[in-house]
Amino acid sequence: GMVLPEMAPTPATIDLPTDGILYDEAAIYAATERCRMGYSGAFRLAGSARVCGDVTITELVAQPADLGFFTDVQVLDPPSYDASFHAIFLGIAQQPGQVVGELPVRIERLSLFRSGTPVHRAVTRLVRQAADARVFDITLLSAEGEVVCEGRGVVMRRIVRAAWRG
Repeated sequence: GMVLPEMAPTPATIDLPTDGILYDEAAIYAATERCRMGYSGAFRLAGSARVCGDVTITELVAQPADLGFFTDVQVLDPPSYDASFHAIFLGIAQQPGQVVGELPVRIERLSLFRSGTPVHRAVTRLVRQAADARVFDITLLSAEGEVVCEGRGVVMRRIVRAAWRG
């Protein structure tokens, strides 16, 4: 792909639903562990999430102060982008004798509006679902609620493995 300057006007903010079910960090990461997708350290940034139907609003915690090798300001912080999807694991049902998870395999469009701006909130919206994949749109927001980045057509492919029996 190519990285080009964004020609569309920068969206100011987005409207967020106010209802839904609230999950804490422990519930989010218990869901990722059930999918055998363990996260720790700088990648464990989902502090809480509110699930409102097809919309999940994830509040991200601040980055740890010492990131070692990763101290430069990023165009878009990779751990924040990754953690923005952790709460969608809450919606994955496990099957007897199997471990079901999802991995990102495609992003149709990624638009960056505020380079280097820390991400504090992520809004994922389920736009399509099939037996083997779910497709999301995602909006990453600053602490002030400004749109930092938008991802459209993020395909999360379903992966199924035999459950380990021990």
